[in-house]
Amino acid sequence: MSRDKYASPQKWGESKKRVNIMLTPSLTKRVDELAEQMKITRSEYIEQMLRREITDEVGYKNS
Repeated sequence: MSRDKYASPQKWGESKKRVNIMLTPSLTKRVDELAEQMKITRSEYIEQMLRREITDEVGYKNS
C-alpha cells in the first residue's frame, strides 16, 4: 500500500499504536474491500468507523 494512504500522525492529534484484534475472514475481507474503495488503510477505515466519520450504505451515521 502506498505511503499516501496512511494517515499522518497529526490527523487525530496522536500517533497510532499497534494493537491486535480478531475478525472473521469474511469481515476482514469486507473491511479490506471498503478501505480499498476509499483508498485508505484497514487501520484508518476502522479508526474512522469508530469515530463515526464513515456513514453506512443508506447514508446514516453508524450509532
